Amino acid sequence: MLQEFQPLHDMHKEGIDTLVLGQLLVRSIEAQPAVSGMADYDVVAKLPFSQQPALLNVQQVCSQANSELTVPSKACDFVVAVDLNGASVDDVSIQFYIIPIHSLYRNTLAHRGEKIEFESIPNISAYRSKWCLVNDFLLNVQPQSAVA
Repeated sequence: MLQEFQPLHDMHKEGIDTLVLGQLLVRSIEAQPAVSGMADYDVVAKLPFSQQPALLNVQQVCSQANSELTVPSKACDFVVAVDLNGASVDDVSIQFYIIPIHSLYRNTLAHRGEKIEFESIPNISAYRSKWCLVNDFLLNVQPQSAVA
């Protein structure tokens, strides 16, 4: 029986943000937490030689439960959905879904502040580990949809 998904407390949220920061840094993308109080994004990323920042909204989801994303404003560039999927300290089953904000709005017809089911996002698996979308955005190349 699956347990109902419970949102994380602030300390856990900071841990999820740190996982995203680490993923960006190992890809040579500079990243830092957003200024406190920025409701629509949690991480600011940029390339060392570029002035173009990418604003990332980080949310935890659970693919084993009916998990929801809150649609941020179009002020952010990406939603990064982090699926811990019951991962423990020794478990490496953490999945990252990098969803361009324009794709989220276009493919779900959602509006800011609405909650949508994570699994209802069309072709969600195509966004798994698509960090190249952030890199392309930072290189001023419009990110292509992960779906062909």
